[in-house]
Formats: sequence, structure tokens, C-alpha cells
Amino acid sequence: MPSCGHDFGVIGDPGNRPVDIEEGRRFFPPYAPEGFSVRRVDYRYRMARTEVTVGQWLEFVNAYAPYYDEPVSSLAFAGDWIVYAGNGTYRAIEGGANFATNMAWRFAALYSNWLHNGKSLEQAAFENGAYDTSTFGQDANGYYTDQQTHNPQALFWIPTLDEWTKATHWDPTKNNGEGGYWRYPTSSDTAPIIGPPGFGQTNAGSGATYDVGAYTDGMSPWGLFDGSGGESEWLEFAADKGSRYLRGTG
Repeated sequence: MPSCGHDFGVIGDPGNRPVDIEEGRRFFPPYAPEGFSVRRVDYRYRMARTEVTVGQWLEFVNAYAPYYDEPVSSLAFAGDWIVYAGNGTYRAIEGGANFATNMAWRFAALYSNWLHNGKSLEQAAFENGAYDTSTFGQDANGYYTDQQTHNPQALFWIPTLDEWTKATHWDPTKNNGEGGYWRYPTSSDTAPIIGPPGFGQTNAGSGATYDVGAYTDGMSPWGLFDGSGGESEWLEFAADKGSRYLRGTG
């Protein structure tokens, strides 16, 4: 399985049980819509151990730039740490290459397509693979028509709610080996301490920015970093009107 420059952790223990109300109250009414739940995942899969970095995103931005026809300063495309450098190219703001990047969901979908197609520079490499971009639009009522779930043969995709929650919260060794979900994505039921790396476990709410993976004592049970802090992560999960959910804390 290709990695395309990412460091992946393998999420095992197929068939983990769903979240119960004591572990994840926010996943149940009245805090969540009826029918909203975190279910079991019956297969092994991979999840990147860190959020996508500015440097990784910059490679995609410059690869897609010849086909991009929207404002060059759009944060939805380039994010906060990449700026237009002229002549159809972009550059990262100095010192920001290893920060977590941000983008709009549709560009995250294009990124997944690009990785699936081996980072080919052909336009078609961005248009399908994980998600068929010809479905991207809105109907007469303003609802998004975007493909709801990734293609079954996709090699890379935006994680589902179940996949993200399992990778950041499920621990098969918890409860004396019975398994369970930690309340926080730092392998703990206690809220992570806010502070710089080496002193705290997250930068969430601090306004400070650090490199991905800097909080080595705040990993998920599967060795994933920055489930708290960094940027919020897009999910494939969509609400009724097609808007996508975010998890994690920016």
C-alpha cells in the first residue's frame, strides 16, 4: 500500500463495539441528532499519524494550481500558511512548513483523489479516485449534491466518523482488556493540559501554533498525534443538507 509521503498507523481490532452513552454523551440526543451514533468498524485500516502539514499541502496546491480558477488568495484552497508567490505558484510562510494545514472539504477530497492516483499531474488525477468531483454542486434547494461516501476501491479517503473516533479514542486494552473509549483523544479520561509541548498536551484554545506531532505525551491509543489541538479534521460524514462534520480542536 503506498504512503505518498505520509506516516500511517494501522488501526486494528476489527469489530470494536459502538460508543456507549457514558463514554460519549455528546453522540446522543439532545446533544446530537436522533440517529447520530458512533458504530463499530469491522475492518483494519490506516490513518495518518499526524495532520496534513503545510509542506504536504503546498505540494498539492502547486500541483493543482494549473487547473485552479478561483481567487489565488482563497483560504479554502491554500489555507492559512500558504501564499501566492506569482507566476501560478505558491509558497509556505517561513517557519510554517510543519504546522497543520487547513482547507475546505472539497479540496480535501481532491487531495484524496490525487494521492489515490499516485500524485499524477494530469487533471484527471484530481477529478476521481476517491470522490467523483462531477457530483460536486448544489440542487435547487441549495443542498449539496457531492458524493456522500468514497469509492469502494479508494486507496486514500477522508475518514468516516466511525473511523476517526476509533483511531483517536478506542483502546482495546482499556477496562482490563475488554476495550473502551477514552473520553479524550490523548488516551485519557481527563482533559488534556493546555500549554506548549513539554509542559502541556494540547494547544487547543491557546492561540499558539506548533509543528504536528510535537505533543509526544498526548497520543491516541494507536499512536496518532494531535487529536486535540492543531486543526480540526474533516470527516466524510455529512448532515442532512450535505454539510460535512469536523472533529478535533483547532
